[in-house]
Amino acid sequence: MCITVSLLQKLFDAHDKTELLGAPLGDDRLTRWEILREQNVSPLPDTVYISDSLEAVKRQTQSGCGHLVFCTGPAFEKAQLLNAWQGCILFIQTEQTGRIVQTIRERFLIEDQKSAMSAVLLDALTGGARVQTLVDAAYPFLRNPLVVFDSSYWIAGLTRQALQAQEMQVTDLLLENGGFSSGDYTFANRGALHSRVKKSKIPIMAFHEQMQINQLLVSVCAEKDYGHIVVNEFEHTFTEMDRELLMVLRSYIYLQMKHDELLHQNGKRPSEHFILDLLDEAVVVSGAYQAFIYQLDRTFPGNMRCLVISTELTPGAVNMLQIRNQLEYLFANSRIVVYEKKLLALVPVMPNGRLSEASLKSFCTFCVKNKLYASLSNHFSNIMEIRSYYIQALRALEAARAIHDVPGCYRYEDYYLVHLKNLFLQKEPLEVFLCPTLKCLSAHDQKNNTELAYTLYMYYLNDRNLVQTAKAMNMHRSSLNYRFEKINELLGELPESATERQYYILSYQFQNSALEY
Repeated sequence: MCITVSLLQKLFDAHDKTELLGAPLGDDRLTRWEILREQNVSPLPDTVYISDSLEAVKRQTQSGCGHLVFCTGPAFEKAQLLNAWQGCILFIQTEQTGRIVQTIRERFLIEDQKSAMSAVLLDALTGGARVQTLVDAAYPFLRNPLVVFDSSYWIAGLTRQALQAQEMQVTDLLLENGGFSSGDYTFANRGALHSRVKKSKIPIMAFHEQMQINQLLVSVCAEKDYGHIVVNEFEHTFTEMDRELLMVLRSYIYLQMKHDELLHQNGKRPSEHFILDLLDEAVVVSGAYQAFIYQLDRTFPGNMRCLVISTELTPGAVNMLQIRNQLEYLFANSRIVVYEKKLLALVPVMPNGRLSEASLKSFCTFCVKNKLYASLSNHFSNIMEIRSYYIQALRALEAARAIHDVPGCYRYEDYYLVHLKNLFLQKEPLEVFLCPTLKCLSAHDQKNNTELAYTLYMYYLNDRNLVQTAKAMNMHRSSLNYRFEKINELLGELPESATERQYYILSYQFQNSALEY
Protein backbone atom coordinates (compact mmCIF):
# COMPACT_ATOMS: atom_id res chain seq x y z
CA MET A 1 0.00 0.00 0.00
CA CYS A 2 1.37 3.45 -0.92
CA ILE A 3 0.96 6.46 1.39
CA THR A 4 -1.55 9.09 0.29
CA VAL A 5 -3.11 12.11 1.95
CA SER A 6 -6.38 10.16 2.20
CA LEU A 7 -4.56 7.37 4.06
CA LEU A 8 -3.07 9.89 6.49
CA GLN A 9 -6.54 11.33 7.10
CA LYS A 10 -7.82 7.84 8.02
CA LEU A 11 -4.94 7.44 10.49
CA PHE A 12 -6.06 10.48 12.47
CA ASP A 13 -9.85 10.32 12.04
CA ALA A 14 -10.29 8.08 15.08
CA HIS A 15 -8.81 10.56 17.58
CA ASP A 16 -8.76 13.96 15.88
CA LYS A 17 -11.10 16.14 13.88
CA THR A 18 -9.73 16.29 10.35
CA GLU A 19 -10.70 17.99 7.12
CA LEU A 20 -9.22 17.70 3.64
CA LEU A 21 -8.91 21.06 1.88
CA GLY A 22 -8.17 21.08 -1.83
CA ALA A 23 -7.56 18.17 -4.19
CA PRO A 24 -4.50 15.86 -4.02
CA LEU A 25 -1.83 16.55 -6.63
CA GLY A 26 -1.05 14.09 -9.43
CA ASP A 27 -1.38 10.44 -8.41
CA ASP A 28 -1.23 11.47 -4.72
CA ARG A 29 1.64 9.08 -3.90
CA LEU A 30 3.88 10.34 -1.11
CA THR A 31 7.41 9.00 -0.74
CA ARG A 32 8.82 11.23 2.02
CA TRP A 33 7.84 13.63 4.79
CA GLU A 34 9.39 16.84 6.09
CA ILE A 35 8.73 19.39 8.83
CA LEU A 36 8.10 22.79 7.26
CA ARG A 37 10.68 25.16 8.70
CA GLU A 38 10.49 28.94 8.69
CA GLN A 39 12.60 29.19 5.56
CA ASN A 40 12.05 29.30 1.84
CA VAL A 41 11.39 25.92 0.20
CA SER A 42 10.13 24.75 -3.14
CA PRO A 43 7.44 22.16 -2.30
CA LEU A 44 7.80 18.80 -4.02
CA PRO A 45 4.65 16.90 -5.12
CA ASP A 46 5.79 13.57 -3.60
CA THR A 47 6.56 15.10 -0.18
CA VAL A 48 4.14 15.78 2.64
CA TYR A 49 5.05 18.81 4.75
CA ILE A 50 4.04 19.12 8.41
CA SER A 51 3.57 22.42 10.21
CA ASP A 52 1.67 24.15 13.00
CA SER A 53 2.90 27.64 12.08
CA LEU A 54 1.03 29.89 9.66
CA GLU A 55 4.11 32.12 9.47
CA ALA A 56 6.25 29.23 8.22
CA VAL A 57 3.70 28.56 5.49
CA LYS A 58 3.58 32.24 4.46
CA ARG A 59 7.38 32.51 4.15
CA GLN A 60 7.63 30.31 1.08
CA THR A 61 9.20 31.90 -2.02
CA GLN A 62 5.97 31.22 -3.85
CA SER A 63 2.51 30.16 -2.85
CA GLY A 64 2.88 26.59 -1.60
CA CYS A 65 1.69 24.05 -4.14
CA GLY A 66 2.17 20.66 -2.50
CA HIS A 67 0.78 18.42 0.25
CA LEU A 68 0.58 19.94 3.71
CA VAL A 69 -0.48 18.55 7.10
CA PHE A 70 -1.38 21.54 9.27
CA CYS A 71 -2.00 21.23 13.02
CA THR A 72 -3.80 23.95 14.96
CA GLY A 73 -6.51 24.68 17.50
CA PRO A 74 -10.27 24.83 16.76
CA ALA A 75 -10.37 28.65 16.68
CA PHE A 76 -8.02 28.93 13.69
CA GLU A 77 -9.36 30.67 10.57
CA LYS A 78 -8.87 28.26 7.67
CA ALA A 79 -9.18 31.06 5.09
CA GLN A 80 -5.76 32.40 6.11
CA LEU A 81 -4.18 29.04 5.35
CA LEU A 82 -5.94 28.64 2.00
CA ASN A 83 -4.53 32.01 0.85
CA ALA A 84 -0.98 30.94 1.77
CA TRP A 85 -1.01 27.34 0.44
CA GLN A 86 -2.69 26.53 -2.85
CA GLY A 87 -2.11 22.77 -2.80
CA CYS A 88 -3.76 19.97 -0.83
CA ILE A 89 -4.08 20.51 2.93
CA LEU A 90 -4.92 17.95 5.61
CA PHE A 91 -6.28 20.16 8.39
CA ILE A 92 -6.05 18.54 11.87
CA GLN A 93 -7.48 20.20 14.98
CA THR A 94 -4.91 19.31 17.64
CA GLU A 95 -2.34 20.97 19.87
CA GLN A 96 -0.17 17.82 19.85
CA THR A 97 1.94 18.40 16.77
CA GLY A 98 4.65 16.10 18.11
CA ARG A 99 2.22 13.16 18.18
CA ILE A 100 1.15 13.84 14.60
CA VAL A 101 4.78 13.95 13.46
CA GLN A 102 5.56 10.69 15.29
CA THR A 103 2.55 8.92 13.74
CA ILE A 104 3.48 10.03 10.23
CA ARG A 105 7.12 9.06 10.80
CA GLU A 106 6.06 5.57 11.95
CA ARG A 107 3.71 5.15 8.98
CA PHE A 108 6.49 5.98 6.51
CA LEU A 109 8.85 3.63 8.36
CA ILE A 110 6.29 0.80 8.17
CA GLU A 111 5.73 1.37 4.45
CA ASP A 112 9.48 1.49 3.82
CA GLN A 113 9.93 -1.82 5.64
CA LYS A 114 7.00 -3.38 3.78
CA SER A 115 8.43 -2.26 0.43
CA ALA A 116 11.89 -3.56 1.29
CA MET A 117 10.52 -6.89 2.56
CA SER A 118 8.27 -7.25 -0.48
CA ALA A 119 11.23 -6.67 -2.82
CA VAL A 120 13.30 -9.34 -1.03
CA LEU A 121 10.45 -11.88 -1.03
CA LEU A 122 9.60 -11.19 -4.68
CA ASP A 123 13.22 -11.75 -5.66
CA ALA A 124 13.25 -15.03 -3.71
CA LEU A 125 9.93 -16.17 -5.19
CA THR A 126 10.95 -15.49 -8.79
CA GLY A 127 14.15 -17.41 -8.09
CA GLY A 128 12.16 -20.57 -7.35
CA ALA A 129 12.13 -20.22 -3.56
CA ARG A 130 10.27 -22.67 -1.36
CA VAL A 131 8.30 -21.68 1.75
CA GLN A 132 11.38 -22.19 3.92
CA THR A 133 13.36 -19.72 1.78
CA LEU A 134 10.60 -17.13 2.17
CA VAL A 135 10.62 -17.62 5.95
CA ASP A 136 14.40 -17.16 6.07
CA ALA A 137 14.12 -13.99 3.98
CA ALA A 138 11.36 -12.57 6.19
CA TYR A 139 13.05 -13.19 9.54
CA PRO A 140 15.40 -10.13 9.44
CA PHE A 141 12.31 -7.94 9.07
CA LEU A 142 10.03 -9.65 11.61
CA ARG A 143 12.84 -10.35 14.11
CA ASN A 144 10.72 -12.89 16.01
CA PRO A 145 10.58 -16.70 15.69
CA LEU A 146 7.93 -17.89 13.24
CA VAL A 147 6.49 -21.16 11.93
CA VAL A 148 4.42 -21.84 8.81
CA PHE A 149 2.05 -24.84 9.00
CA ASP A 150 0.39 -26.41 5.98
CA SER A 151 -3.27 -27.48 5.96
CA SER A 152 -2.34 -30.84 7.53
CA TYR A 153 -0.52 -29.04 10.41
CA TRP A 154 2.92 -30.15 9.29
CA ILE A 155 5.75 -27.59 9.35
CA ALA A 156 6.23 -26.01 5.93
CA GLY A 157 8.84 -23.50 7.07
CA LEU A 158 10.35 -22.18 10.30
CA THR A 159 13.13 -20.13 11.85
CA ARG A 160 14.79 -23.14 13.52
CA GLN A 161 17.62 -21.37 15.35
CA ALA A 162 15.32 -18.64 16.66
CA LEU A 163 12.85 -21.25 17.94
CA GLN A 164 15.58 -23.31 19.57
CA ALA A 165 16.82 -20.16 21.31
CA GLN A 166 13.51 -20.04 23.19
CA GLU A 167 14.56 -23.23 25.03
CA MET A 168 10.99 -24.38 25.63
CA GLN A 169 9.73 -27.95 25.84
CA VAL A 170 6.71 -27.10 23.68
CA THR A 171 8.97 -25.76 20.93
CA ASP A 172 11.33 -28.73 21.15
CA LEU A 173 8.38 -31.13 20.82
CA LEU A 174 7.12 -29.21 17.79
CA LEU A 175 10.51 -29.46 16.09
CA GLU A 176 10.82 -33.14 16.98
CA ASN A 177 7.36 -34.03 15.61
CA GLY A 178 7.69 -31.87 12.52
CA GLY A 179 4.16 -30.61 13.14
CA PHE A 180 1.30 -30.37 15.62
CA SER A 181 1.37 -32.47 18.77
CA SER A 182 -1.75 -33.32 20.80
CA GLY A 183 -1.06 -30.28 22.98
CA ASP A 184 -1.00 -28.01 19.94
CA TYR A 185 -4.40 -29.29 18.82
CA THR A 186 -5.75 -28.63 22.31
CA PHE A 187 -4.46 -25.04 22.22
CA ALA A 188 -5.73 -24.45 18.66
CA ASN A 189 -9.22 -25.69 19.52
CA ARG A 190 -9.53 -23.76 22.79
CA GLY A 191 -12.16 -21.07 22.40
CA ALA A 192 -12.51 -21.99 18.71
CA LEU A 193 -9.19 -20.19 18.14
CA HIS A 194 -8.26 -22.05 14.98
CA SER A 195 -11.73 -21.54 13.49
CA ARG A 196 -11.36 -17.80 14.03
CA VAL A 197 -7.86 -17.81 12.53
CA LYS A 198 -9.02 -19.72 9.43
CA LYS A 199 -11.82 -17.22 8.73
CA SER A 200 -9.92 -14.03 9.60
CA LYS A 201 -8.15 -11.97 6.95
CA ILE A 202 -6.05 -10.13 9.54
CA PRO A 203 -3.67 -11.44 12.24
CA ILE A 204 -5.15 -12.53 15.57
CA MET A 205 -3.18 -12.24 18.81
CA ALA A 206 -3.45 -15.07 21.33
CA PHE A 207 -1.66 -15.93 24.55
CA HIS A 208 -0.04 -19.39 24.63
CA GLU A 209 -0.40 -20.56 28.23
CA GLN A 210 2.23 -23.32 28.05
CA MET A 211 4.83 -21.07 26.44
CA GLN A 212 3.70 -18.00 28.40
CA ILE A 213 4.09 -15.73 25.36
CA ASN A 214 1.86 -13.86 22.94
CA GLN A 215 1.48 -15.17 19.40
CA LEU A 216 0.33 -13.58 16.16
CA LEU A 217 -1.64 -16.05 14.03
CA VAL A 218 -2.98 -15.60 10.51
CA SER A 219 -4.34 -17.95 7.87
CA VAL A 220 -2.46 -18.21 4.58
CA CYS A 221 -5.82 -17.76 2.83
CA ALA A 222 -9.23 -17.10 4.42
CA GLU A 223 -11.15 -18.56 1.45
CA LYS A 224 -9.29 -21.88 1.23
CA ASP A 225 -7.32 -23.78 3.85
CA TYR A 226 -3.65 -23.68 2.85
CA GLY A 227 -2.43 -23.53 6.44
CA HIS A 228 -1.48 -20.75 8.83
CA ILE A 229 1.46 -18.72 10.13
CA VAL A 230 2.45 -18.31 13.79
CA VAL A 231 4.86 -15.65 15.10
CA ASN A 232 6.10 -15.83 18.71
CA GLU A 233 6.62 -12.64 20.72
CA PHE A 234 10.12 -13.56 21.91
CA GLU A 235 12.77 -11.10 20.72
CA HIS A 236 10.65 -7.93 20.85
CA THR A 237 7.09 -6.86 21.70
CA PHE A 238 4.59 -6.88 18.86
CA THR A 239 3.80 -3.56 17.18
CA GLU A 240 1.62 -2.49 14.28
CA MET A 241 4.62 -3.00 12.01
CA ASP A 242 4.73 -6.71 12.93
CA ARG A 243 1.10 -7.14 11.90
CA GLU A 244 1.59 -5.45 8.55
CA LEU A 245 4.87 -7.21 7.76
CA LEU A 246 3.18 -10.52 8.58
CA MET A 247 0.48 -9.71 6.02
CA VAL A 248 3.18 -9.13 3.39
CA LEU A 249 4.76 -12.51 4.18
CA ARG A 250 1.31 -14.10 4.09
CA SER A 251 0.66 -12.93 0.53
CA TYR A 252 3.94 -14.41 -0.77
CA ILE A 253 3.51 -17.70 1.08
CA TYR A 254 0.02 -17.94 -0.42
CA LEU A 255 1.49 -17.52 -3.92
CA GLN A 256 4.06 -20.24 -3.24
CA MET A 257 1.52 -22.67 -1.77
CA LYS A 258 -0.88 -21.99 -4.65
CA HIS A 259 1.96 -22.79 -7.02
CA ASP A 260 2.72 -26.01 -5.13
CA GLU A 261 -0.96 -26.95 -5.26
CA LEU A 262 -1.02 -26.60 -9.05
CA LEU A 263 2.05 -28.81 -9.33
CA HIS A 264 0.42 -31.35 -7.02
CA GLN A 265 -2.78 -31.29 -9.08
CA ASN A 266 -0.80 -31.98 -12.23
CA GLY A 267 1.02 -34.79 -10.45
CA LYS A 268 -2.12 -36.64 -9.37
CA ARG A 269 -2.84 -40.11 -10.58
CA PRO A 270 -5.30 -40.30 -13.51
CA SER A 271 -7.93 -41.92 -11.29
CA GLU A 272 -7.92 -38.95 -8.87
CA HIS A 273 -8.27 -36.46 -11.73
CA PHE A 274 -11.07 -38.56 -13.16
CA ILE A 275 -12.98 -38.67 -9.85
CA LEU A 276 -12.76 -34.88 -9.48
CA ASP A 277 -13.89 -34.37 -13.09
CA LEU A 278 -16.88 -36.65 -12.51
CA LEU A 279 -17.81 -34.74 -9.35
CA ASP A 280 -17.59 -31.46 -11.27
CA GLU A 281 -19.64 -32.96 -14.12
CA ALA A 282 -16.76 -32.12 -16.44
CA VAL A 283 -16.83 -35.50 -18.21
CA VAL A 284 -19.05 -36.14 -21.22
CA VAL A 285 -19.61 -39.86 -21.67
CA SER A 286 -18.77 -40.28 -25.34
CA GLY A 287 -16.77 -42.58 -27.57
CA ALA A 288 -13.63 -40.56 -26.94
CA TYR A 289 -13.74 -41.47 -23.26
CA GLN A 290 -14.64 -45.14 -23.58
CA ALA A 291 -11.09 -46.47 -23.91
CA PHE A 292 -9.90 -44.23 -21.08
CA ILE A 293 -12.78 -45.32 -18.83
CA TYR A 294 -12.14 -48.98 -19.65
CA GLN A 295 -8.49 -48.56 -18.65
CA LEU A 296 -9.39 -46.75 -15.41
CA ASP A 297 -12.14 -49.18 -14.50
CA ARG A 298 -9.59 -51.64 -13.19
CA THR A 299 -8.40 -49.10 -10.59
CA PHE A 300 -11.83 -48.80 -8.92
CA PRO A 301 -13.51 -51.41 -6.72
CA GLY A 302 -16.21 -53.57 -8.28
CA ASN A 303 -18.64 -52.49 -5.55
CA MET A 304 -18.13 -49.34 -3.51
CA ARG A 305 -19.71 -46.71 -1.30
CA CYS A 306 -19.08 -42.98 -1.03
CA LEU A 307 -17.82 -42.06 2.43
CA VAL A 308 -17.87 -38.28 2.87
CA ILE A 309 -16.30 -36.47 5.83
CA SER A 310 -17.55 -32.87 6.10
CA THR A 311 -14.52 -31.38 7.84
CA GLU A 312 -15.96 -27.85 7.66
CA LEU A 313 -18.54 -28.84 10.31
CA THR A 314 -15.87 -29.76 12.85
CA PRO A 315 -15.09 -26.90 15.25
CA GLY A 316 -11.38 -26.15 15.47
CA ALA A 317 -8.37 -27.72 13.79
CA VAL A 318 -8.78 -30.95 11.82
CA ASN A 319 -5.83 -33.28 11.26
CA MET A 320 -6.40 -34.31 7.64
CA LEU A 321 -3.40 -36.63 7.59
CA GLN A 322 -4.69 -38.50 10.63
CA ILE A 323 -8.09 -38.95 8.95
CA ARG A 324 -6.49 -40.24 5.75
CA ASN A 325 -4.38 -42.71 7.71
CA GLN A 326 -7.42 -43.95 9.61
CA LEU A 327 -9.41 -44.42 6.40
CA GLU A 328 -6.59 -46.33 4.73
CA TYR A 329 -6.13 -48.48 7.83
CA LEU A 330 -9.82 -49.38 8.29
CA PHE A 331 -10.86 -49.53 4.63
CA ALA A 332 -8.05 -50.99 2.54
CA ASN A 333 -7.73 -49.97 -1.13
CA SER A 334 -9.89 -46.87 -0.69
CA ARG A 335 -9.57 -44.03 -3.21
CA ILE A 336 -9.40 -40.71 -1.34
CA VAL A 337 -9.76 -37.18 -2.77
CA VAL A 338 -10.46 -33.73 -1.32
CA TYR A 339 -13.51 -32.05 -2.85
CA GLU A 340 -15.34 -28.88 -1.75
CA LYS A 341 -13.54 -28.86 1.63
CA LYS A 342 -14.70 -32.44 2.20
CA LEU A 343 -12.76 -35.68 2.28
CA LEU A 344 -14.33 -38.23 -0.06
CA ALA A 345 -13.34 -41.89 0.06
CA LEU A 346 -14.47 -44.60 -2.35
CA VAL A 347 -14.68 -47.56 0.03
CA PRO A 348 -14.69 -51.12 -1.39
CA VAL A 349 -17.60 -53.26 -0.15
CA MET A 350 -18.81 -56.83 -0.55
CA PRO A 351 -21.11 -57.69 -3.50
CA ASN A 352 -24.15 -57.36 -1.21
CA GLY A 353 -23.06 -53.81 -0.34
CA ARG A 354 -22.07 -54.60 3.23
CA LEU A 355 -19.09 -53.15 5.05
CA SER A 356 -17.15 -54.87 7.78
CA GLU A 357 -19.15 -54.14 10.95
CA ALA A 358 -15.95 -53.99 12.99
CA SER A 359 -14.37 -51.43 10.64
CA LEU A 360 -17.52 -49.32 10.51
CA LYS A 361 -17.87 -49.37 14.30
CA SER A 362 -14.21 -48.37 14.73
CA PHE A 363 -14.65 -45.51 12.27
CA CYS A 364 -17.80 -44.29 14.04
CA THR A 365 -15.87 -44.25 17.32
CA PHE A 366 -13.06 -42.33 15.60
CA CYS A 367 -15.56 -39.75 14.30
CA VAL A 368 -17.14 -39.21 17.72
CA LYS A 369 -13.74 -38.88 19.41
CA ASN A 370 -12.48 -36.33 16.85
CA LYS A 371 -15.83 -34.50 16.43
CA LEU A 372 -16.13 -35.47 12.76
CA TYR A 373 -19.34 -35.57 10.74
CA ALA A 374 -19.27 -38.40 8.18
CA SER A 375 -21.91 -40.01 5.97
CA LEU A 376 -22.11 -43.13 3.84
CA SER A 377 -24.04 -43.62 0.59
CA ASN A 378 -25.63 -46.82 -0.68
CA HIS A 379 -23.34 -49.10 -2.69
CA PHE A 380 -22.87 -48.84 -6.46
CA SER A 381 -20.61 -50.36 -9.10
CA ASN A 382 -20.52 -47.79 -11.92
CA ILE A 383 -17.93 -45.09 -11.23
CA MET A 384 -19.79 -42.75 -13.61
CA GLU A 385 -22.53 -42.50 -10.95
CA ILE A 386 -20.19 -41.19 -8.24
CA ARG A 387 -21.67 -37.66 -8.17
CA SER A 388 -25.19 -38.98 -7.50
CA TYR A 389 -23.97 -41.12 -4.62
CA TYR A 390 -21.78 -38.30 -3.29
CA ILE A 391 -24.94 -36.16 -3.09
CA GLN A 392 -26.79 -39.08 -1.49
CA ALA A 393 -24.16 -39.24 1.26
CA LEU A 394 -24.62 -35.52 1.89
CA ARG A 395 -28.39 -36.02 2.14
CA ALA A 396 -27.81 -38.72 4.76
CA LEU A 397 -25.86 -36.23 6.88
CA GLU A 398 -28.52 -33.53 6.44
CA ALA A 399 -31.23 -35.95 7.57
CA ALA A 400 -29.18 -37.20 10.52
CA ARG A 401 -28.34 -33.69 11.74
CA ALA A 402 -32.01 -32.72 11.55
CA ILE A 403 -32.71 -35.40 14.18
CA HIS A 404 -29.60 -35.28 16.37
CA ASP A 405 -26.78 -32.88 15.50
CA VAL A 406 -23.84 -34.78 16.98
CA PRO A 407 -20.61 -36.07 15.40
CA GLY A 408 -20.64 -39.60 14.00
CA CYS A 409 -20.91 -41.65 10.81
CA TYR A 410 -24.40 -41.90 9.30
CA ARG A 411 -25.58 -44.35 6.62
CA TYR A 412 -28.14 -43.35 4.00
CA GLU A 413 -30.13 -46.58 4.44
CA ASP A 414 -30.81 -45.54 8.04
CA TYR A 415 -32.12 -42.11 7.05
CA TYR A 416 -33.75 -42.60 3.65
CA LEU A 417 -37.23 -42.11 5.15
CA VAL A 418 -36.25 -38.74 6.59
CA HIS A 419 -34.87 -37.75 3.17
CA LEU A 420 -38.04 -38.95 1.47
CA LYS A 421 -40.19 -37.04 3.94
CA ASN A 422 -38.14 -33.87 3.41
CA LEU A 423 -38.59 -34.16 -0.36
CA PHE A 424 -42.36 -34.53 0.04
CA LEU A 425 -42.64 -31.60 2.43
CA GLN A 426 -40.99 -29.32 -0.13
CA LYS A 427 -44.17 -29.63 -2.24
CA GLU A 428 -47.04 -30.53 0.11
CA PRO A 429 -47.94 -30.42 3.82
CA LEU A 430 -47.60 -33.75 5.62
CA GLU A 431 -51.30 -33.89 6.45
CA VAL A 432 -52.10 -34.26 2.75
CA PHE A 433 -50.04 -37.43 2.49
CA LEU A 434 -51.23 -39.38 5.56
CA CYS A 435 -53.56 -42.28 4.83
CA PRO A 436 -57.18 -42.04 6.14
CA THR A 437 -56.80 -45.13 8.35
CA LEU A 438 -53.92 -43.56 10.27
CA LYS A 439 -55.76 -40.24 10.62
CA CYS A 440 -58.78 -42.03 12.11
CA LEU A 441 -56.76 -44.00 14.67
CA SER A 442 -54.51 -41.04 15.54
CA ALA A 443 -57.54 -38.84 16.24
CA HIS A 444 -58.93 -41.50 18.59
CA ASP A 445 -55.53 -41.91 20.31
CA GLN A 446 -55.19 -38.20 20.88
CA LYS A 447 -58.69 -37.92 22.32
CA ASN A 448 -58.60 -41.05 24.51
CA ASN A 449 -54.87 -41.37 25.27
CA THR A 450 -54.59 -44.80 23.58
CA GLU A 451 -52.06 -46.39 21.18
CA LEU A 452 -54.22 -47.91 18.48
CA ALA A 453 -52.24 -46.36 15.58
CA TYR A 454 -49.00 -47.78 16.96
CA THR A 455 -50.64 -51.18 17.54
CA LEU A 456 -51.74 -51.51 13.92
CA TYR A 457 -48.31 -50.33 12.76
CA MET A 458 -46.57 -53.06 14.78
CA TYR A 459 -49.11 -55.61 13.52
CA TYR A 460 -48.19 -54.85 9.92
CA LEU A 461 -44.47 -54.87 10.69
CA ASN A 462 -44.83 -58.35 12.21
CA ASP A 463 -46.51 -59.82 9.12
CA ARG A 464 -50.01 -59.62 10.69
CA ASN A 465 -49.06 -62.25 13.26
CA LEU A 466 -50.76 -61.51 16.61
CA VAL A 467 -48.37 -63.69 18.63
CA GLN A 468 -45.27 -61.98 17.20
CA THR A 469 -46.91 -58.57 17.58
CA ALA A 470 -47.70 -59.16 21.27
CA LYS A 471 -44.12 -60.30 21.86
CA ALA A 472 -42.66 -57.30 20.00
CA MET A 473 -44.86 -54.92 22.02
CA ASN A 474 -44.12 -56.77 25.27
CA MET A 475 -47.80 -57.07 26.16
CA HIS A 476 -50.30 -59.84 26.97
CA ARG A 477 -52.21 -61.45 24.11
CA SER A 478 -55.60 -60.67 25.70
CA SER A 479 -54.71 -56.96 25.92
CA LEU A 480 -53.73 -56.99 22.27
CA ASN A 481 -57.02 -58.68 21.34
CA TYR A 482 -58.92 -55.95 23.19
CA ARG A 483 -57.09 -53.28 21.19
CA PHE A 484 -57.94 -54.97 17.91
CA GLU A 485 -61.59 -55.17 18.88
CA LYS A 486 -61.50 -51.40 19.27
CA ILE A 487 -59.62 -50.98 15.96
CA ASN A 488 -62.20 -53.11 14.13
CA GLU A 489 -64.97 -51.11 15.75
CA LEU A 490 -63.48 -47.85 14.44
CA LEU A 491 -62.44 -49.05 10.98
CA GLY A 492 -65.06 -51.67 10.24
CA GLU A 493 -62.41 -53.91 8.68
CA LEU A 494 -58.61 -53.82 8.51
CA PRO A 495 -56.86 -52.83 5.28
CA GLU A 496 -55.59 -56.12 3.85
CA SER A 497 -53.99 -55.37 0.47
CA ALA A 498 -50.21 -54.98 0.26
CA THR A 499 -50.60 -51.45 -1.14
CA GLU A 500 -52.81 -50.35 1.77
CA ARG A 501 -50.44 -51.85 4.33
CA GLN A 502 -47.41 -50.13 2.75
CA TYR A 503 -49.30 -46.83 2.66
CA TYR A 504 -50.14 -47.14 6.36
CA ILE A 505 -46.58 -48.06 7.38
CA LEU A 506 -45.05 -45.18 5.40
CA SER A 507 -47.65 -42.72 6.72
CA TYR A 508 -46.95 -43.77 10.30
CA GLN A 509 -43.19 -43.41 9.83
CA PHE A 510 -43.61 -40.01 8.20
CA GLN A 511 -45.83 -38.84 11.02
CA ASN A 512 -43.53 -40.03 13.78
CA SER A 513 -40.13 -38.39 13.56
CA ALA A 514 -38.96 -40.04 16.79
CA LEU A 515 -37.70 -43.12 14.95
CA GLU A 516 -34.88 -45.22 16.32
CA TYR A 517 -31.67 -45.21 14.32
